[in-house]
This record gives sequence, structure tokens and C-alpha cells, in this order.
Amino acid sequence: MVNERPINSQEKLTQFLQHLEEGRQLQEDWINYGINCVDLYIENIDSDSLETWGDHQEEQVIESY
Repeated sequence: MVNERPINSQEKLTQFLQHLEEGRQLQEDWINYGINCVDLYIENIDSDSLETWGDHQEEQVIESY
């Protein structure tokens, strides 16, 4: 069970505005750079991370037993 603390309405509004601004920035980057804006948001885009997705998580599960 996850311990969650209640978030008041001011914090919710602040988080929403932050996410809205991040979305606007992504849209602006897409307009300015096209598909190349992906390089701004994803590190090591040429890696094999999709092929090895989840391998690290499986190792953690095995080690935790």
C-alpha cells in the first residue's frame, strides 16, 4: 500500500500549470525542430533500450528474493 499525502488545491493548480507549460514547450519545440525535437527529450536515443526494456527490472525482482 502506498502512503499518499493529501494534495491541497493550490498544489494541484501549481502542478497543473507546470505540466501545461511543459506541454507548451514541447509543442513549440516540435514546431521549431520537427521530429528532431525528440533528441531534446530522450537521452541516448540511438541505444537498444527498447530491445532491453524490462531486463533491469527482472534482475531487481530476482535479487529481492
